[in-house]
Amino acid sequence: MSKYTDLAMERRTHIGPDGRPVYNCAQAVVSVFARDAGYDEDAALRAATYFRGGMQMGSVCGAVTGGLMALGFAGLDDAAISNEFIRQVRTIHEGLINCKDLLAASAARGEVKKVHCDAMIRACVALVEEALRANGKLEKKHERIGGSMLCGRLYPQGKEGASAPRADQPEKALPRPGSVLPSRRRTGGPGP
Repeated sequence: MSKYTDLAMERRTHIGPDGRPVYNCAQAVVSVFARDAGYDEDAALRAATYFRGGMQMGSVCGAVTGGLMALGFAGLDDAAISNEFIRQVRTIHEGLINCKDLLAASAARGEVKKVHCDAMIRACVALVEEALRANGKLEKKHERIGGSMLCGRLYPQGKEGASAPRADQPEKALPRPGSVLPSRRRTGGPGP
């Protein structure tokens, strides 16, 4: 397993007083990538709070939404990348992506809910890692880039190639709830 999978699974061992894991599926996936992408891990955990159980209504699986958030943290905002991620999840899980449907299929096979959810988390973490590597956002452990040693860290890629995060750059904080995000106009597409 990778360091990301190991950390996600370690987090799932923490059980709250209600008998449920302290870290939900979305939190377990997105939080393990946050710090290496330059974001505050606690903010990532808070942002993913309500994505458990398919946004608490059986919709898209929290591990899948956590994976999509992790891809966004890494700066992968191309629809083709997110669509491929979702396609791969569907391929692995009999075309299913909604928590309610995934859990029903798992129960029909006699699986325990936590065992199923942990498998979803492992799969989504692995798919995020695969997408990050394929898109130059995650290097293999101990690969030398431009004279620096990157140990599985996410890093931005510019025109001149990869560059490691600089120690003098502070971690990016997520916006506070209710704050206004600057608009981002994409070029090359339809629109004004």
